Amino acid sequence: MWWLLAGGLLVAGGLAGVVLFVWQVVAPGSDPTDDAVAGGQVAGLSAPPTPAAMFTVEAAGTYTVWIDTGGTINSSTRDAIVAAANCAATFSDGVTKSFRGAVQGSSVVAGDLATVGTFDAPAGPAAVVCRSERFGPRAVLDQLEKERRFFVTSGPPDSDWVPFVALFAGLPALILGAMALGRGWMGSLRRRRQPS
Repeated sequence: MWWLLAGGLLVAGGLAGVVLFVWQVVAPGSDPTDDAVAGGQVAGLSAPPTPAAMFTVEAAGTYTVWIDTGGTINSSTRDAIVAAANCAATFSDGVTKSFRGAVQGSSVVAGDLATVGTFDAPAGPAAVVCRSERFGPRAVLDQLEKERRFFVTSGPPDSDWVPFVALFAGLPALILGAMALGRGWMGSLRRRRQPS
């Protein structure tokens, strides 16, 4: 009896993890630009600086800068574009926080958009500027010459590792659940066959 109950719970939890993974991977994600508080242009390698993206921070918090990598041929080119992006956020108190796509750990990708980095902003006016700097092989330098759009959104990006945790927890739960159900079912058959 207990094996059947434990197996049923493990199978249900495992199925939930696998379904969450499939839903997160297959379903179209939300567009980060829907929540954009500002937008601007990333200056190309040899281009003059672009105007700052200005916005007002209502309450101190974390903000994320996304770059539009649309038109790239492959993921390594996209990664080089993100890594080459260098941004700076300036606040009303005169403090400037600089960050680079190359040092953020890993970039979160949503369609053609990828994160450059995050910054914590105090309440008040803020301005963000970005430009591409030389990064990667010579083959991608022409991509770094192009101006690209960037967006600033409130809050950190959604984690793209959650579906994989659900999958890697769900699959073992499914296997263990199936084993527990099998053991419980075999035990119930033995009890039925035993003479009274």
